[in-house]
Amino acid sequence: MFRKMLCAATLAASALPALADEIALRFMYSGHLEQRGDFSDWVPGPWLGGTFRGEDRNHDGVLELDELSMLRIQGADYLGCRQPGSHCAIDYFFYREDGTLSFRSYWDAFFDGNSYGSSFIVSGQYEIETMDHEPYVVYRYFTPQTTLSITPVPEPAAYLMLGAGLLGIGALARRGKRRSVDAQA
Repeated sequence: MFRKMLCAATLAASALPALADEIALRFMYSGHLEQRGDFSDWVPGPWLGGTFRGEDRNHDGVLELDELSMLRIQGADYLGCRQPGSHCAIDYFFYREDGTLSFRSYWDAFFDGNSYGSSFIVSGQYEIETMDHEPYVVYRYFTPQTTLSITPVPEPAAYLMLGAGLLGIGALARRGKRRSVDAQA
């Protein structure tokens, strides 16, 4: 009886994180028109991505900048901006439940104290990347062919629930096997 109650309590506790309002999503834009000097070309592959986490505290269906707890674009932390030798800013951000994502960000950094790079992004419009070496400036433009994919980021609690489920199935299988051995004896 105690085992059954312990199993029930464990399953109930593992389901609690599913009730949290915080969401964590990964986004990736694919396809852009790239311009370097006089050369321009359509590049079909993934090119701009990141992850964000937050809670829609006012329950209006929109996740805004002040509701974010984490924002990483191209590996850079835009809320903490703690990379040594770098500066970043996020002017605005919103994500709507229908999949609309919009943000404007800026990032610059010195690498190894010698080289410099920066990126200015207006989602849905363009990215301007500058460097202190050739090609110096690269423009990447969103086009009607640019696609956006947004996928959930698995939470650690999801892995815990999966593990608990697998352990439960294993315990039941072992128990059934033991009963059949006892019945044959």
